[in-house]
Amino acid sequence: MQARGKSNLVSLLGIIVVSVILALLGAMLLTQASRKPAPPLKSPIQFREDEIRNLEKLLAEDIDEATKEGKPKAAIDEMKAKYQADIDKLKAQIERIKAGDPAEVP
Repeated sequence: MQARGKSNLVSLLGIIVVSVILALLGAMLLTQASRKPAPPLKSPIQFREDEIRNLEKLLAEDIDEATKEGKPKAAIDEMKAKYQADIDKLKAQIERIKAGDPAEVP
C-alpha cells in the first residue's frame, strides 16, 4: 500500500513539473511572438509632409462629395480656402524647422 502512495506522489509531482515547464515555454513563445521591431520614428518634417498629403487627399474627396451633392461653387471655394490655410501653416512650419527654429520641433 505504501508503494502505491509513493507512486501516486511521484506521478503527481511529474505532472506538476511538466505543467510548469509547459507554462514557462508558452510564456516565452508568447513574448517572443509579440516582439515586433518598432517602426522608425518620423522626423518632424516627414510628419508634416504626410499631414499635407493627407489634407490634400481629404480635400479632393470633399470636393468630389460636394460636387455630387450639388453644393455651390462658393461653398467649395470656401472649403478649399480652409484646407489651403492648414496646408500653408504646415508648409511654414517645415520652413521654420529647416531654418533651425527649435520651437517648431516637438
